[in-house]
Amino acid sequence: MMPTVPLSMATRIPPAADEGGRVIRVTRHVQYPADHMFLSSREPSEIMQYARDATMARGRILYEVIDAYRGQNGVIGYIVPASILSEAIQNGRKINGSAQHRHHLSQKERAAFADARRTVLDQFPGIDETAVRLVVERLLRPHGTHITRSNMEKAVVDYIIYMWTSYRFRVDQGESKASAMEAVKPRVRELLKTWLAPNVPTAGLYDLWRRWDLLDARMEGFHPSSALTYYAGKETMANLVGRSRAFA
Repeated sequence: MMPTVPLSMATRIPPAADEGGRVIRVTRHVQYPADHMFLSSREPSEIMQYARDATMARGRILYEVIDAYRGQNGVIGYIVPASILSEAIQNGRKINGSAQHRHHLSQKERAAFADARRTVLDQFPGIDETAVRLVVERLLRPHGTHITRSNMEKAVVDYIIYMWTSYRFRVDQGESKASAMEAVKPRVRELLKTWLAPNVPTAGLYDLWRRWDLLDARMEGFHPSSALTYYAGKETMANLVGRSRAFA
């Protein structure tokens, strides 16, 4: 039997343990809140994938809409938050628009894009293609920006916080920024670990987490000797104060 969890649950703030979302299947006749919209499976695959990934990544419930006559495999679309659907559509347009835009860039600008992309992938080879594109576009937006490890890492961390966790949703629902950040830290650490090269030592991983203020209180006592770098001791407060209000 299909689960009958009410769609109103989609508006709750998810517990930290639920960060990452879950999937519930419903029929096409279900009623859904005004802040949700139906996304047909006829839409381009990149829009469908983005909406699915972003909904679950931010701790929201993803509703798979099925055709009862076609059985469990007859998914005809998703019901997702309207704000995420809007993002998904914009992202689909950007994929095509960015490719066309880069085609008209000068040789110097194309080289800068390629260099920035390589810088991101050198440290985060497991990052997905959409994330690479958005991070690079953000890094290059101020014309002539000198890309360093620090501002590249900050762009990646901000991308995860605002695009792959429920941070924005929590703050929008009235949760304090500090509380919201504490709730999503495990998710941010998890993705950073996944995106890094598999041979990165534990000390290097903790070093990355520490310099971007991502350690929980219980983890602060962990001090592998090689993890105490210049950044770990001197950048944490600057990073906390200077963290972007949004990823755009």
